[in-house]
Amino acid sequence: MINFKNTINTYRRFTKVGLHQQYFEVSKLEEEAIKTMFELRKPKPGDIFLDIGCGAGKDCIYVQQKFAVLSIGVDLCKEMLETGREYFSEDWYRSCWIEGDALSLPFPNGRISYAFSNSMLPHLDPNSQERFLGEVRRILNCKGIFCLITQNASYPRHIRDSICTLLKRRTPTNPLITLYANWDGREWYFPSPFYLLKIFTKYFKILWTRNFPFGRWVAIIGAKL
Repeated sequence: MINFKNTINTYRRFTKVGLHQQYFEVSKLEEEAIKTMFELRKPKPGDIFLDIGCGAGKDCIYVQQKFAVLSIGVDLCKEMLETGREYFSEDWYRSCWIEGDALSLPFPNGRISYAFSNSMLPHLDPNSQERFLGEVRRILNCKGIFCLITQNASYPRHIRDSICTLLKRRTPTNPLITLYANWDGREWYFPSPFYLLKIFTKYFKILWTRNFPFGRWVAIIGAKL
């Protein structure tokens, strides 16, 4: 089951406090992971980069501009796709985004060369998370690679909570601090490192990993088994 309602709610909360710009800017971890993907597998004519759970489509645009590879974004949330189309208004971007289900991707077996998913996994319940990885494996070609970026369930939340509490005392009217201090992440299904490793290695051979920052996020690149 996919729960994308929390995506919209989070985007609206972030917009209120001026944080929505992050939906249109590629992070350092994303840049490093995508660059590593293309170092591990050199692009060839006809290759396709697929961003699953693309949101506003920032990573698709980044790949298309930096690596000249056809980039397609898939997201079940129509409102997030429309947000990206409004922000990135050029017509050629629009053709790269598809409204679709990550558990039933609209591509034939072995069609995709590069699959990428950032922050989408926690929107799936635990049973669907493994099903999703199997679906990614289905659409990858024999030399295809997959990059997964997700939040780490074992990250010590007491550190974040302590920092937010301290900052809230000093700046009690700051809406940004209030947002993070009150958000507990219960709407998401964050995978534990053990479970993530277990289900990932069932379908992919790990080629590269990275934790950033301080283990809060984890990125894994794997080759299709």
